[in-house]
Amino acid sequence: MHQMLTSYPTSISIDLFRTTALIGVLISVIGVYVATALLLAFCFSIYPRSRHILSKPLRREWAFDAVLASIIALLLRYGFRRASDLLVAAFSQHALPSGLNLPQIVEGPLPWLSALTGSLTGMIFTAGLTAVTIFILKTYLPDKRWWPALVLLVAVAMIPGSMRTSGEALLSITLFLLSIAWIVISLIWFGGKNLLFYPLVFFMVQIFDEATTLLHQDQSVLALNGLGLILLLCALIIWLLWPTLHKTGARSESI
Repeated sequence: MHQMLTSYPTSISIDLFRTTALIGVLISVIGVYVATALLLAFCFSIYPRSRHILSKPLRREWAFDAVLASIIALLLRYGFRRASDLLVAAFSQHALPSGLNLPQIVEGPLPWLSALTGSLTGMIFTAGLTAVTIFILKTYLPDKRWWPALVLLVAVAMIPGSMRTSGEALLSITLFLLSIAWIVISLIWFGGKNLLFYPLVFFMVQIFDEATTLLHQDQSVLALNGLGLILLLCALIIWLLWPTLHKTGARSESI
């Protein structure tokens, strides 16, 4: 609500503004849940096995490879992010100002819960859209020779409208390609037919980003929220791996 009040126009009453803002929030929430349901339904229809992705047999089949690939993808992401930072520092005269982004989860009463729900929603959308995109590319674009041209077209479309010189355009395209390189490499090398990898890798990325934001805050309460997110992620990984670990333990006892 505090963020909404910053955009309050004094030409209308505060009660009318609050009512309008509340209706807008409700419509946004309903729209997000409807879009999420439709996206999940479409993913379940094109990938039938994803309906039981968290069942014990599929966790035993996919979890170990998915966790290992997600950790490697996370390391790749931070490596490419570091490369982007070095590139911006080297060509700072062509870098566009990014502005000051303040973390929204810090202002909430339960930062860890806001981070968790936001990560779950982001994971569903990113993993779902990635799965749908891969399905469309495999079904309707079989010739892989077109893929580099398609990526370049998307990169050109991502050039900011405030770009003024060719150097800024080239740097923007390069930074965009670096920002998606980690997931493209991960999907080609590690994804395969492991459906658990897609939601897990995006959930890990979002949780780590939110946890890092909280851990970097000066208040100890916020840092504890970030630590709690890390512990929650570790608990999730153990739960995913539990059928594999239990099977391995039972096999070693029998020997």
